[in-house]
Amino acid sequence: MARRIKKIFTLFVEGQTEKIYFDSLNQLDFVRDSNYRLNVIDCAGADKLLKIAFGKKKKREFGQSDKVAFVVDKDQMTKAEFDLLVGLPYIIGFSNPQFEIWLLAHFEPLKESYSDVVVSLRKYMPNYQKASPEISNLVKDYQKALKNTEKQSEAKFEQVSTSIVKIIEVIAN
Repeated sequence: MARRIKKIFTLFVEGQTEKIYFDSLNQLDFVRDSNYRLNVIDCAGADKLLKIAFGKKKKREFGQSDKVAFVVDKDQMTKAEFDLLVGLPYIIGFSNPQFEIWLLAHFEPLKESYSDVVVSLRKYMPNYQKASPEISNLVKDYQKALKNTEKQSEAKFEQVSTSIVKIIEVIAN
């Protein structure tokens, strides 16, 4: 039987926290059985990621990608940058206010506002730090996160939201 050639799905992520999560997701059966092989690239910050997305850096980073996604959070992004980003022909995994909102969704339905997402996440992961290896344990509950973000699964600049579901949907279909 011939080995199936997988399509390449390149994800440009802001940093190590996101890279750890998506590298771990890449090990789950639903990803292994999908038509895609994830290629997760840590851009080491939103500035470089946005330069790649907006075409200000050479797109050689795209390689032979069949699908491209950008995983970014609001942080210091301006509304103008957000509007440009969501208008691009790529899959956008946007989290507002930060990627940790997606991680928190592995434990509870998201609320409309948070004073500090990391403090809320530490109720479930007391030792949580950015780029913590324990992030990899969360991926097994990705379906719970999908359910817990149903009402906030569209990228919104002014509201708590996370559109990471769009990336998972592409992999799963």
